[in-house]
Amino acid sequence: MKTPVLNYPKLLRTKPQSRKWHIFILIQYIFLSIIYSQENEKTNKISVGFNYGQASQNMPPFDNPKYLYDNEFYKIQVNYLLSKKKKFSYELDFESGIFYSDFQYLNTQKTPVELSFQEYVVNVGGRIRYEIVNNFSSYIIGFTGPMYSEQLTNRLKDGFAFSNVVGLGFSYRITNVSFDMRSTIRHNSNANISIPNSGHNSTGIEAGFMIHL
Repeated sequence: MKTPVLNYPKLLRTKPQSRKWHIFILIQYIFLSIIYSQENEKTNKISVGFNYGQASQNMPPFDNPKYLYDNEFYKIQVNYLLSKKKKFSYELDFESGIFYSDFQYLNTQKTPVELSFQEYVVNVGGRIRYEIVNNFSSYIIGFTGPMYSEQLTNRLKDGFAFSNVVGLGFSYRITNVSFDMRSTIRHNSNANISIPNSGHNSTGIEAGFMIHL
C-alpha cells in the first residue's frame, strides 16, 4: 500500500493527462521554427537532432540512500557552430525534452512512496568540441534552462524549476549525419523560489544523431 510523503492530493496522481502531449509537440514546432528562421540562407552551421537516454540517481557521483530517482527521456536538439579554430569547435546548443520520471522516497519507518510523473525541459548551453581524428570528435557540454514538473516530491516542489546539465560525449560524422553518445550529470532545483528545494540529481547515458543542414 502506498503512503504519501506529504498530505498533498497531487501526490496521488501518477498518470499525467494525455493532452500534455499536444502542448509539448506544439512547443517543439515553435521552438525549431524560431531557431531556423534566424538563418536566411543555408550556411552549414545549423544541425538538428534527436536523442534518447536514461538516467538514475543511484549511480556515481550521487547514490543518495534516502531516495530513488530514475527517468528516460526524449530530446530534440538544435546546434549552431559559432567558430572553429584548427581542431577546436565552439558551438551553441538548444534542447527541448520530455522526461518520464519515477521517484521513491526511502523512509525506513513507512512504506516507500512510489511516484511516476513527467518533466518538460528547455535548455540552452554551449559545447566545446575537439576533433580527435577525421570525422571523430569528443566534446564537453554545459546546459541550463527552465523546466516544469507535474509532481511534488519531498525533495522538490512541483511546477517551475531549473534543469542544469554537464556532460562528456563523442561523435562520429558520416557525410551530413553525426552519431552521438554522451554521459551527463543533471541537477534539478528551483533556486529557493519555493519549498521543498533539495532537488533531484541523476547520472545518465544518452545517444542520438544530428543532421547538418
